[in-house]
Amino acid sequence: AIALGALLPLFDIGSDIFNAYTYFTKGDIWWSGFTIGFILLPGLMELLYWIISYLMKRDTSLREALYYSFAFGPFTFPLATPIWLE
Repeated sequence: AIALGALLPLFDIGSDIFNAYTYFTKGDIWWSGFTIGFILLPGLMELLYWIISYLMKRDTSLREALYYSFAFGPFTFPLATPIWLE
């Protein structure tokens, strides 16, 4: 179950990247951009959450906010999610 929880998100991201590449090579730049945007969207939302949480509430330390912003940022979110869900 642990391996499946780690492999499925990686397969999902890999297939999304493959689709974005396929769209780009066929000249569908808009669809390629939308696909990449939807891959990065959860990480961007997490990044904004931690930045706003730090700036508005100050209930987290700067170190903690920076850690979570990096760990669940737009580029590392797909890889960090299976580890976080353990």
